[in-house]
Amino acid sequence: SESSDAMHQQYMKEMECKSQWVHHMCLQDDMKSEKDGIEVRPLPGCAGVDYLSTGALTENISYVFGPVLELLKSKGYKEGINLDAAPYDWRLPPDMLQKRDKYFTNTMETIIHLYRQSNNTPVIILCHSMGCKTSHYLFNFVRHHLGEGDGQKWLDEYIHSYVPVGAPHIGAPKSIRAVIDGDKMGLDAFIDDDEGLMFGRSLGSTPWLFPLENTSAVQNSPSVPPSVMRLESSITLTIPTQTIPMKSFVYRRAVMPAKIRLAIH
Repeated sequence: SESSDAMHQQYMKEMECKSQWVHHMCLQDDMKSEKDGIEVRPLPGCAGVDYLSTGALTENISYVFGPVLELLKSKGYKEGINLDAAPYDWRLPPDMLQKRDKYFTNTMETIIHLYRQSNNTPVIILCHSMGCKTSHYLFNFVRHHLGEGDGQKWLDEYIHSYVPVGAPHIGAPKSIRAVIDGDKMGLDAFIDDDEGLMFGRSLGSTPWLFPLENTSAVQNSPSVPPSVMRLESSITLTIPTQTIPMKSFVYRRAVMPAKIRLAIH
């Protein structure tokens, strides 16, 4: 029927759109470069951290910092004066954020602007999840970029406090799942398993979130406690050797696959 054909065509358009989204978001094999002809960048300012999808029907289920921003604005904070945000490309490792986007030097300029627009009032850094690690990286970047002494003076002058929420400072176990079995980022109805695996393994930021194997062996930054600065991490998986009856898993296949992927949940 015509209605069935129209539904099928609409479905195919949606699948094509989905595939294009995954294609645009995945990085190249080096896990830090975008594919040729593709350029994805975060929205600047508060618009980049309020809601994933604005609108009366979607804001309640897609909020990020939206309610916090609304509360602060109701208390008199004004965007660009004493309130701002620093969205970043969370797909990239932190060194590439600076190399490609000058993210950390730009964020320093944003902090100085807020400080001066607010009668030289130091800035409170509020961050969430991987943004906490990004902010902590910023503090150490300042000390490296300006030198230990001048960098610490800059932090003392411009930063009032650091407020991390849900901070994975010593890693997040979910990051391991992303490279072993893929991660659909909560978009289970939108991305299938193969796309989630391809997406999770393409992100250069994922290894940055690997849990630290031995936190006592990592030297803490003396002037930016209590967070830790991860230099390297590793994970070792030991699986006891045993015979797996493969026919019970692939009984519907006419030909036994040459390779299989073992997923651990």
